[in-house]
Amino acid sequence: MRSAATEHLYKLPGGIRLPGFKAQSATGEVQEVSVPAELIISLRQHAGTAALPRVGVGDNVFKGQVVARADGQFSANVHASSSGTVTAIEPRPVPGRAADSAPCIVIATDGKDQALDTLAPITNPFAESAESL
Repeated sequence: MRSAATEHLYKLPGGIRLPGFKAQSATGEVQEVSVPAELIISLRQHAGTAALPRVGVGDNVFKGQVVARADGQFSANVHASSSGTVTAIEPRPVPGRAADSAPCIVIATDGKDQALDTLAPITNPFAESAESL
């Protein structure tokens, strides 16, 4: 079975320019947004190769933890946006071309938004040795 050609759906010669309507958002107060119950994090962050998962289903993760490692020159490490439990690693729809999907890590958040314990911040990197950095 052959698919219909869809190349023409993705091109807008010259593009379009929409009004900004900035007054509507510039007058409102900044609001805090709660952590969603579920996070879907794409392992393909750009046009390059998808990152490789470093966690598995059932693993607990922390905000800032590397959950996938870059795979190749045009790839990027992927970090958890919040704390919780990995419930799936599977293809999911992602922004881009119609019907495009990418491998994703699904996290059921725990509501704690607990960050990964990390090293103390370096206040003056120029005073540190190359080995310590």
